[in-house]
Amino acid sequence: MYIHPYYVEVPVRFSDTDAYGIVHHSNFYCWLEESRFLFFDKLMKESIDCLMQVQYKFPVIESHCKYIKSISYPEKVSIEMIITIKKSAKIHFEYVVFNSKNEKCAKAFTEHVYMINERVLLNHPEEFKKIVLRYNDERKYFVLE
Repeated sequence: MYIHPYYVEVPVRFSDTDAYGIVHHSNFYCWLEESRFLFFDKLMKESIDCLMQVQYKFPVIESHCKYIKSISYPEKVSIEMIITIKKSAKIHFEYVVFNSKNEKCAKAFTEHVYMINERVLLNHPEEFKKIVLRYNDERKYFVLE
């Protein structure tokens, strides 16, 4: 089954750079977080609002970023994102960051669990499963393991 990657475009701000005019490595993680937020906010707003009312949280439990090529100001970066719903109650995001010349600049991932009332859940919430199945039927944005 073909999965459609989700793309986000982010402008490089001057404040993202170090004294050499190169984007500081810590800003890549800001972009990854922004891309996750935009994905859920733009594509699944109503559904995620329902989950947030129940006070689900999705903390990062693991992350990694491999830096391949530096990025300078002023550029726009494009972030490709693939979301995998694991059999264990985890969500895995894979990212590829491209510069304005479409050159691969970084590969990264983040892994998340579900929490409610400061408790880690051992299963995917039923509400979330319904959301994923609906969006996979319509758009094929998720890899289901």
